[in-house]
Amino acid sequence: MIPGINVLAKAQSLLGTKEVTLIPFESRTKNQLGQWISKYGDPVTLRASWQPISRAKYTHLGLDMTKIYFNLYVCYNVRGIDTQTTPDRVAVDSRLYDIISVRPWANQDGWNACIAVEIGEYDE
Repeated sequence: MIPGINVLAKAQSLLGTKEVTLIPFESRTKNQLGQWISKYGDPVTLRASWQPISRAKYTHLGLDMTKIYFNLYVCYNVRGIDTQTTPDRVAVDSRLYDIISVRPWANQDGWNACIAVEIGEYDE
């Protein structure tokens, strides 16, 4: 890949994008029972590439075969669980996903490649 080319912008101009809602993690606090409670910021609507991950790739990627995963390619700074904090979330088509992995190309090419895992329904 050639630095500075922004391959994502070129691909999105040909393939199109999907509207996704990013729900950024803000902080964690303990409740009266000593359980950690995550607080999320205001949802942000973005255009992104949203693609299912083939089940044939789950083993190679070390993913749980009982879950549903998607690739998210987005021109936005996203935080995943691999940062050792609570991950940002994304809502797509009334489903909610945790960002579990981010390959940060943002500083070099203006976008991030993420893996998201489905965690349930999204109630706005």
